[in-house]
Amino acid sequence: MHLVNRNNEITISLDEIQGLWTEEIYVTLTDHSNLLIEFTDGYMDFLPMPTDKHHAILRFLFRIFDALMMQTGGTVFFAALRLQIRLRVYREPDLMLLLAKDDPRRQNRYCGSARIWWSRSSVLTTLTAIWSRRWPTTPRLVSPSTGLSTRTRQPSACCA
Repeated sequence: MHLVNRNNEITISLDEIQGLWTEEIYVTLTDHSNLLIEFTDGYMDFLPMPTDKHHAILRFLFRIFDALMMQTGGTVFFAALRLQIRLRVYREPDLMLLLAKDDPRRQNRYCGSARIWWSRSSVLTTLTAIWSRRWPTTPRLVSPSTGLSTRTRQPSACCA
């Protein structure tokens, strides 16, 4: 990533200062930007813009989670709201659920200490994690290439 001036001349290569960013700089930059940017231990990751298909999937999930949260007293947010995963790690998840609207981790500039969050790379993994916590008896196989788990059939009672 590069910063360019009005004449389209490169003025600064951001690659040269990766690893040197601070949380303060990250939060200030994202306060004044419309870019999707995540932060990990001094490195900023500039995310690509979501596609139409991606938005369609998010709209579907948002409607489901919003209806559920309205019944349970929680709330759901959509991108881009910063989420602090741990010290020096921030994400901008596509969807974020708070089980209680008055959760003290909910702040105006970012939310802190998440357990579950959705982003482009984590949607399938997170949904699998939720499923396995709700129905833990089903055996799983984990793909070594993708790291995603898949359901396996339960043996029937006559064959066990």
